[in-house]
Amino acid sequence: MDKNYKKAINTDIRIFYSSESSLKMSFFNANLSFSFCRDFRKNNPGYSQHESMKYIATTVNYAGAFFLYKSAMSIVDDINSKNEVMAELRRGNVTLTLEYKPDQHGHMVASLTIDNTKQSITYKFISHPYQVKENERIITKFMQSELGAFAMTICGYLIGVGADRHLSKLPADYENSQDENQQTSYSTGNNGGYQQGNFGSYVTI
Repeated sequence: MDKNYKKAINTDIRIFYSSESSLKMSFFNANLSFSFCRDFRKNNPGYSQHESMKYIATTVNYAGAFFLYKSAMSIVDDINSKNEVMAELRRGNVTLTLEYKPDQHGHMVASLTIDNTKQSITYKFISHPYQVKENERIITKFMQSELGAFAMTICGYLIGVGADRHLSKLPADYENSQDENQQTSYSTGNNGGYQQGNFGSYVTI
């Protein structure tokens, strides 16, 4: 076997679904993976079905994950809940962008977009309405609940929730083969929970 060929280890953490796309978050070796899949059709009951083998993805290292976490939490915690936000990670031809801006109805919407020059896929986070009483009036507000769940999933990666189970899969020579400063966009199939590929062709944001 080619000595440059290494087994990459993938462990799914959480999947978010919308009517237009899905976003899967995973441990990928020591990094955090984001895999985007576009909705392609609906079945008879009208539920979205996502073509799991056709997607684009990238991984972020620890610093990139913290950047996304703090950017998302600034919106969730009301620091930037009224401001437009664009937080971008870029390396080579891969860009991962967290945006928070008004839609055509004036409602603030959070989204995460991956762009690799050939195509881009956006996942729009779902918000939930709730009512509060202000100055004797009932006002409807929107909680960025799914963005909060996204941020807390990143937090789990940062503090190592579930990491023992994942890291136990890594091969013994993993540390000698991994370059933490490399970044990648990958689109390989899943093989029994593992992603396989040549580490030299993987680039991590």
